[in-house]
Amino acid sequence: KYQEGDFIWKHKDDRNNRLFSFVIQLDNDEDYTGGDFVYWINENELFMTRKQGFGMIFKAGVYHEVKPVVSGTRHSFVSFLRTDQIKKLSKAPLI
Repeated sequence: KYQEGDFIWKHKDDRNNRLFSFVIQLDNDEDYTGGDFVYWINENELFMTRKQGFGMIFKAGVYHEVKPVVSGTRHSFVSFLRTDQIKKLSKAPLI
């Protein structure tokens, strides 16, 4: 949840055994201003669409940030896939 003035600075998620990051846009793009999700691929600055329900999966080593929310409230779902989770899945019986 990001409210007016909230942001996340440019960073990577590649710590704590994280392999991939997941981000899903939960709000309608008209519910807030600012708050763009920005990421970088090969020095190119790219913006994730603000369409409600849109999501991205990206390598945890990709730089990204959320620009300051100017007005309204921005909600997103964020999760990670970690190496220790993969090890547990590989030992789990198949149903």
